[in-house]
Amino acid sequence: MTVFVLSSPPNNLITFPHHFSDRPDPPQNVRYVDWDVDRMDLEWNEPMRDGGARITHYVVEMRIGKPGENWAEVGRSDGPRRFFSKTGLIKGEKYQFRVRAVNKAGPSDPSEPSEVKLCKARRRKFPFVLTIDLA
Repeated sequence: MTVFVLSSPPNNLITFPHHFSDRPDPPQNVRYVDWDVDRMDLEWNEPMRDGGARITHYVVEMRIGKPGENWAEVGRSDGPRRFFSKTGLIKGEKYQFRVRAVNKAGPSDPSEPSEVKLCKARRRKFPFVLTIDLA
């Protein structure tokens, strides 16, 4: 895009290129990838549009309990990495997360919230091991 500026006097027309950027779209598909009794690990997909500027980082927000509670910022991603681990959670409490993408024009609107998840130990499937004593 080129910006035209008319100066006065002597009414010279000055032109210079300028690249405008807009805020990005919200991130997509916020999901839990791992959890335990005191933490939840999240991942998400990048926004559909970056607003014409590189995503510098993501802001993660959380609310405790059921929908209707207030959202609070709980951390930022490590640069443009689409991962965040929230520690210090309370076993048996329910949590929900959402994410904002940030570029030089500012933060996006928030993503759709993750599902509400109960903070508890993750059940893991371990391989079946059969031990036979041949003695």
